[in-house]
Amino acid sequence: MNILDTSFKEKKVFISYCWTSPQHEQWVLNLAEMLVHNGVDVILDKWDLSEGQDKYHFMEAMIRDTSINKVLIICEDGYKEKADERTGGVGTETQIITPALYGSIDERKFIPIIARKETGKFDEYIPTYLKSRIGIDMSCENSYLDGFEQLLRAIYDKPRYKKPQKGSPPKYLFEESKITSKLYFVNENLKKYITDNRRGIIELTIKEFEENFFQELDKFIISNENFKEPHDEQLLNYINQMKELRDFYLNFLEILIVSYEKFNSDIIIEFLENLFKYSEYQGTGNTYHSYITEHFKFLITELFLWINLLLIKHKNYKVMNEILYTKYFVKSKYEHSLKEFSNFRFYLEGIEYNRTKLQRLSRTADKFIERATLNGKNYKEQIIDCDLLLYYISKTKGNLWFPTTYVYKEWHKKIELLSKMIRKKHFEETKVLFNVMTVIEMKKLIEDYLMTSDYGFPNSYNNIIPIFTSSISLNDIATI
Repeated sequence: MNILDTSFKEKKVFISYCWTSPQHEQWVLNLAEMLVHNGVDVILDKWDLSEGQDKYHFMEAMIRDTSINKVLIICEDGYKEKADERTGGVGTETQIITPALYGSIDERKFIPIIARKETGKFDEYIPTYLKSRIGIDMSCENSYLDGFEQLLRAIYDKPRYKKPQKGSPPKYLFEESKITSKLYFVNENLKKYITDNRRGIIELTIKEFEENFFQELDKFIISNENFKEPHDEQLLNYINQMKELRDFYLNFLEILIVSYEKFNSDIIIEFLENLFKYSEYQGTGNTYHSYITEHFKFLITELFLWINLLLIKHKNYKVMNEILYTKYFVKSKYEHSLKEFSNFRFYLEGIEYNRTKLQRLSRTADKFIERATLNGKNYKEQIIDCDLLLYYISKTKGNLWFPTTYVYKEWHKKIELLSKMIRKKHFEETKVLFNVMTVIEMKKLIEDYLMTSDYGFPNSYNNIIPIFTSSISLNDIATI
């Protein structure tokens, strides 16, 4: 037998039954043969009890034998009658089994199996001494195969339903946070509703999550009178506090990407349109400090990066195309306007205020890399590559996304998504990101827009690197 599970140990069972009729004896024999074919060593009187042996001693030995993993008690009206009246071989076995059940032998060793019943009442065919035991119904054609699988699982100790591994308590119980537990429980409910395919309530739960998300975000609005020096430290403090909120959204989105069959770009686009308003001052009055919303602007840019990272991770390039090439209808205090995806990238003057003093090229980039973790996994390289990919795509659209994290890119490492374009299959999957249909169109796009680089950070000697063709050369695209 070829067993993949190296922990497999051979199992042995003894079958106790009544010689009620030739048909019933054949039923028992068929069951024994099926068990043997499924790797179980079966002890059966027809095979293992020879002329001259003491049948009662044989029964007692089988029941007490520690190498016997299970005793299968085949129940039907004849077995029940003889067991209850303590007559015949069944009555003798009953007298042996009864004290064993309540003695030192593991009670799970004895499994009642209903072989035949004339009414729908399951326990009418189980002997009195076994009434409290959970049995298996194999009494008819409809229940036989399910019952046989249930029996095999019991023999091999491989239950169908397993208690889930104990997780960790929610962090919000132990951390001082502005954020309530609502989003945590909405995410847990969303997973359950998707598993149960409760379509109507899934849509309501998505809306509930977004409403709660923005309610939580409102807690981080800074009033003008409370915006104190040093501005950069106050903003970074709020950014740190909002990471938990960011993670709630990313977990919410990943649940939808992976599990929700009706997931589409509208869910992301509408969320981003509603999120964009936080780039404007949400407090009262028309006079406010110009840096006062930079913690929100940081979160907007970071979330846009991570949304695309998750879409790449799960190869949902179609939805990624739709969020990169759509126009965002953004509602402002003063006007309604259409935005490109590159408008979700903000320069954060207040956060960068002390970067020269701290000898940093970009405190924003530092923060993106510092926070490049989700659920304990580090996504530093993926964040950088996604940032650069958005930069390349924006160059073809004429509205630049500046890839803040490029300074962290190891010069010798290629961008995996681009280098894999050497494969035809991968190119066909990912060409939608560049809005092209053919290899010829892709090559022309690269020649027109992506053969050169732009200026990087001030006081940095390098342009933005690597350039597109560092990861895939023109002549290698879709050649394998």
